[in-house]
Amino acid sequence: MTRALAQRPDLAVASAEREQLLGQARAVHREGTIPNPAVRAFYRHELPGERVAGGEVSVPIPIWNRLQGTEAELVASAHRAEAEADRLRGEIPREVHRALVRRQAAERAWTTYHDEALPAMAEAERLLERAGSSGYLGLSDLLAQRDRLLAVRAAAIDARFEFAEAETDLVAAVGGELP
Repeated sequence: MTRALAQRPDLAVASAEREQLLGQARAVHREGTIPNPAVRAFYRHELPGERVAGGEVSVPIPIWNRLQGTEAELVASAHRAEAEADRLRGEIPREVHRALVRRQAAERAWTTYHDEALPAMAEAERLLERAGSSGYLGLSDLLAQRDRLLAVRAAAIDARFEFAEAETDLVAAVGGELP
């Protein structure tokens, strides 16, 4: 759980977004309270032989427009990002637990198929082949039994696929490779 909380990218994004929005809110607050002087200079030719040069210094004083609305919007967005990060901190352990339980169940099912069902199926195929070649079973019985064996093989493949999918979900829930 600790590892998942440390390396999940969605949690890192929510935390980084909060910090970015708070930084923008601080910048807007400074812009709304501290004058931002601007210096401009110009030079041009107007009539032949007449050159004009000049400069301007302006110091806008934020009296009516102190950008409080923009600052409040950024702070509210930062609180939303913080709430999202808190939600993720609560949800991530549950996701990891669900993924871990699913993986353990899928691993048990696959192990059962691999260790018990598939060897028994191989033995049954061998006996079925012998019964078919000796004429003990008719063609319809032989095909029906092969169909049952194929159903077991398909279930084993499904169990292996479910195990791989559960393991992938666990990697996604943790936010990176498993140890």
